[in-house]
Order: sequence, then structure tokens, then C-alpha cells
Amino acid sequence: MVVTAHFIDENWMMHKRIINFREIDSHKGEDMGRELLDCIRGWGMKNVMTITLDNAATNDKAIDFLVKKLPNLYEGGKNFQAVRYIRLSPQRINKFKKAMKDCGLQTKKFLCGDTPTRWNSTFELLKSAYQLQEAFTEFGVRDKSYERDLGRVPENYDFEVVTEMVKFFEKFKTKTELVSATSKPLVNLFIREVLDVDIHLRKWSTKPMFLDMVKDMKTKYDKYCGAYNKMNDFMYFAVLLDPTTKSPFLLHAFKKMIGYMEPSLTPAGIDIKARQMV
Repeated sequence: MVVTAHFIDENWMMHKRIINFREIDSHKGEDMGRELLDCIRGWGMKNVMTITLDNAATNDKAIDFLVKKLPNLYEGGKNFQAVRYIRLSPQRINKFKKAMKDCGLQTKKFLCGDTPTRWNSTFELLKSAYQLQEAFTEFGVRDKSYERDLGRVPENYDFEVVTEMVKFFEKFKTKTELVSATSKPLVNLFIREVLDVDIHLRKWSTKPMFLDMVKDMKTKYDKYCGAYNKMNDFMYFAVLLDPTTKSPFLLHAFKKMIGYMEPSLTPAGIDIKARQMV
């Protein structure tokens, strides 16, 4: 068994290195999986994103073994790296661009890469992939190794999911760009943007596909922004001093936040409490 590793240098060039030779006495899937696991641990690999093997049935069993044993297998071993697969080879990039042209996609946009520490890059990756959906299908026709190498390639259902993900994340993309400005005052916009995020999360929390993710996001939101009575008062003063909002908007904001936090209050009770706060 030959174990190889792929890495990218500072010039974004792909390299392949043989890192181990292992003699194995058994061709059973679980035994092969054990040998692979021993190699991974022996080389101090803490996280595994993808493993590429040929299409032998024993390899499937070896992967099943690894999925159960590896502690930090990225996305539980379910992630497919179609965009990365195409971007890491100049030949595949050219073939994908040819597929775009043949599909009539007249655009200068191309597949974006993903930076794990920047969620906005994930949004851009998904958005570009959705816009180039037809080219993926055409690329699959041209490149016979595409599906064989990845094991699973994007299908129509995947792009339906991507469409929803793009709609969901676009709100946060817009907010991030707004509050990252450095040439204008922003504190007066804080309450408005916080409320908009709250409304957005509540809207998407009703969609089955997003239940778990939005629940985690809402927990973090509530920790920092959900309690109106724990927020820094200067955020409210900034609204009062903004000629476009002043106290009417602050009253509206308090009503919304009180209603979310204390759903047992009647509309009249919310109004009284909000006016007292203003």
C-alpha cells in the first residue's frame, strides 16, 4: 500500500508526495482501514478532509472503518470537494471554462475558493457555484475522472440546497460589509441591524433544513444581542441622536425586543414598558 499526501505551496501550486509504503498481509477492508489509520496517526495528522482511493469494494469498507475511528474527520466524511477539485488543476480549470463557454455562460466570474477562517468566502464559493451550475454538468461529461475521483459530485438537489444557503447567508454578507466600513459613523445603525438579524433568524428558523444551524446561531445571537436590558445604553443614545430615527424608532425597537423576550405580555403591556424605557 502506498500512502501519498497532497499540499499547496505559497504559489498555489499543487504537489504530491509519497509519505509511506506499507506492506499489508490482508486485503480485507477493515484491515486496510487499520493500516491507513496507523499511517495517519504515525504522521501526526490531526484533521482529515478527504481520502481518495480507487473504486474497489474493499476500499469502501476501509473508508467506513476510518469514518468510525477518526476523531476529526471533516464534515463526518460526507463533504465533497467539487470546487476545490477543479481549481487545483490548470487543466481542469481550462476544461471547466470551456464547459462554461459551451453552456452559453457569458460571465467573467469563476469558481471561488474557500478560506476556512472566513465565512464570507464560503458564501462567495456557494454563490459562484450556483451561478455556474450548468457548467458542472457539462464538465462531468467532459472529464470522466471527475465523478470517479470524488465519489460524489453535485446533483440538482445539491444546487437547490445551495440556492437556499445563498439566500440565507446573503443577509449576513450585507451586514458584515455595512458594519466593516471605516469612513463613516456606524453606532447609530447598530440597533436597526441587530433587529434585522433577529427577524431574519426567526424567519429561517421555521425551515426544516435550517433548524439545527439557526438554533445554534440564535443561541449566540441571544448571548450578545438578545437581552435589551443588558445592552450598552450608548447604543440607544446613538439612535436618539440620529435625526433620521430619534425616539420613534427607539420605541419601535423596544417594542420588538420586549415582545420577543417577554411573549406573555399583552400589546398594551409591551407599549407601556417600551415607553417607560424610552
